[in-house]
Amino acid sequence: MKLHCISDIEYNELVFKLVFQNSAFHSSLAISAEGLPTIGYGFNLQDDRALIPVLESLGFDVHSRHLKDDALEAENYYIDLIRSAFKIINSKGTESLNNVIQSILAARLTDKRYPRCHHYKRIARFVYEDKAAVKQCVKAIVKNYEKTVDRWLMAFDLELVNQNPQLFARKSNERVVLFSLAYQGIIGLKPNKTPMFPALGNAFLLDSRPLIWYYIRYNAFPNDKKTLEMVMQRYYESELFGLYDDGVNTSNITTRQCKDIYSMYHEYKEHIIEHERHYSTKILEANEVFRLTGNKAIKTLEKNFGIAYNHIRNTKKVQPLITKIPQEKIPSSRGKATPQEVKTDGVNYLSTAFAG
Repeated sequence: MKLHCISDIEYNELVFKLVFQNSAFHSSLAISAEGLPTIGYGFNLQDDRALIPVLESLGFDVHSRHLKDDALEAENYYIDLIRSAFKIINSKGTESLNNVIQSILAARLTDKRYPRCHHYKRIARFVYEDKAAVKQCVKAIVKNYEKTVDRWLMAFDLELVNQNPQLFARKSNERVVLFSLAYQGIIGLKPNKTPMFPALGNAFLLDSRPLIWYYIRYNAFPNDKKTLEMVMQRYYESELFGLYDDGVNTSNITTRQCKDIYSMYHEYKEHIIEHERHYSTKILEANEVFRLTGNKAIKTLEKNFGIAYNHIRNTKKVQPLITKIPQEKIPSSRGKATPQEVKTDGVNYLSTAFAG
């Protein structure tokens, strides 16, 4: 599998765009739609991979670098109290959670076990007051979830490490997608150290780009729960990962590659068509949300198969069947139907004449 390599700057920009950019920024505590305590760009405060960087950026001595003895004992005590408060899903909402955290901070602020020195400041509010602290936090969170991706990849087989060492370098679109999946809790390790989403990992072991593309676009939903936001995210991630290797076009694609793509479609045709029938009208909105245009825009299923289809048509003289599938009109996540949703009453899908 030949990866779509990018520069360090492009990698960091894509990570921010895919993972953080479309999350509403909150300088103080907020409860997410999933009922999770968050701050900043939706940093999940129930997850230590985010909580520890947040606490550190707000001045807590989480790595025991500044305090010692009684002061360090006090600091660890208040960190544990805060962690416990965030672990409890609070049905009363943000105000109630804020009151609990505020009372912990007040006790910490007046605790006499801390040294009286100007260089160690204790916060009075759980709030981001400058952009530098947020930037510091994002960097640390990214670093933590990059480790999650590495551990997930290594959990399958050393063969995968040797087969695709570039996946461990933060320099490809494919790695950005894996980071996004890790951040959303789709891939990683379970408490017993076994890998999550084993089907996706096995597709990497098979070095099957079409199969990986399929799992990302159609199967990367926790507990089979699909929200419109998740669907649009999966569309973008699968587009970024790509159905084809870097540099592949109609003139240089091989018949073997085409057959792999159509074999994947043949095996999962019903699932693919059912998903697209419900959600393909969201592609236009996803392009607007992620600000994607030109060759970076998310493509429909038919356009994604275009390179393989043209090669088959030109070299094998096989005309793939066309199946017309009626689409359901799905309300926009913004509360109204988009022009495309109103006008579209059907879409063509390439079938499996070449799959055998």
